[in-house]
Amino acid sequence: MPKAKATICLLLIAIGAVRAGDWDVVNRALGIPLFARDPLLGELSEPVAERLGLVRQSDTKRRPIWSGKSIRMGDLPIAELRLFTDLDSTVDHVEINVVNKGDFYSETNVREFALDIYNHAGRADNAIKKGSANLRRRLKQAFDRRFEGSRDALTETLTAVFGKPEHEHMKQSRRRRALRWDWRDVALVLDAEKDEFLILRVLPRKLADGGGRGKRVNDGKLKQQLPKRVLQAESGDRLIQDIPLVDQGDKGYCAVASGERLLRYMGIPVDSHQLADLARTDKRGGTTEDGMDHAMRVIATKNRRSYRRIGSEPTIKTVSKYIDRGLPMLWSVKVIEAFEAGVRTRNEGRDAPGGRRWRLLLEDANRTTRALEKQRGSLHMRLVVGYNPETKEIAYSDTWTGQAEILWITEREARAIGGRAGLAILMP
Repeated sequence: MPKAKATICLLLIAIGAVRAGDWDVVNRALGIPLFARDPLLGELSEPVAERLGLVRQSDTKRRPIWSGKSIRMGDLPIAELRLFTDLDSTVDHVEINVVNKGDFYSETNVREFALDIYNHAGRADNAIKKGSANLRRRLKQAFDRRFEGSRDALTETLTAVFGKPEHEHMKQSRRRRALRWDWRDVALVLDAEKDEFLILRVLPRKLADGGGRGKRVNDGKLKQQLPKRVLQAESGDRLIQDIPLVDQGDKGYCAVASGERLLRYMGIPVDSHQLADLARTDKRGGTTEDGMDHAMRVIATKNRRSYRRIGSEPTIKTVSKYIDRGLPMLWSVKVIEAFEAGVRTRNEGRDAPGGRRWRLLLEDANRTTRALEKQRGSLHMRLVVGYNPETKEIAYSDTWTGQAEILWITEREARAIGGRAGLAILMP
């Protein structure tokens, strides 16, 4: 793989000579139209997202996230670009994820890589299935080349444009050294964690001064705000609104992506890649229960919050206690594809959950739960976001749909598919 240095055009700019009005020069150097005439942090997020080719991930009213995955910085491919919004709909910060282990070692990428090596579908699939040492070695070498080449190219480009960087310490999760360049109203922070991720963070200067840790919301104020995010419908549905969506994509990051959603909902700006580092998530995406608990507790402690397990079964009694306070829950489950497909089909007709037809459907569903308990499934983590005390349904949201999809199942179904780790919660 050629060195990534050649993938970003390096302009002949005197070091440190770029001025506040040279936004077009900076854009050409970076290879993306990130900046405009007005300061980035004062711009409305939607026009910025449009010029970057991003799509809105959800209809969340509070701090929506815009994302794009088929984007290049010049010739440099990036895994994902995300734009985060402030409460007044202006840009809060931008995260350019150049390379990370989750996307690089995703099932799709690994198979494409194996096909390039073996030039035969059968041999490639066999190497993947058997965990070929040759394939693992070559994948690691390719990741290191991508990581180091991209890091060096970005460092050279940013230094050519903005001058010699300062050293910064990122403090959202594990304390990490990073390189920082200040320009206009932002700090461009190149956050490189070996074997994990390479992310260019475009932050407000004050946020960068604090190592990426946002201003903490007062406990009392937060406790007053959270219940106001619960929507109570005439049907009896009680649903938490404005939970940010994080799409795990093709990688097995369900646990850490769900964790990121929970953290951002509580005003803690930590991404799934930082969580994966703390949780020691496997390259292919597997996260252990102990690893996830460790990562969430570390982040919670740093932000003076409380993270704890609250029981193994998502009963209406347990769920209502926290949903009414505006607190979503992490939920460990087993995924049974046929059951999931049936739930999705059933929810398409959920227009009158209090009606007789719907109640009969739920009664039929409850009759199958004993058989459901005996079936095996793949481990997964999602968020519990609502409940209905009349129909005894529980609402959940996943990180793999690419949209803010809410699905409802009965309390008995929820108990049948619940995993050993059960429920966990982050509290003020």
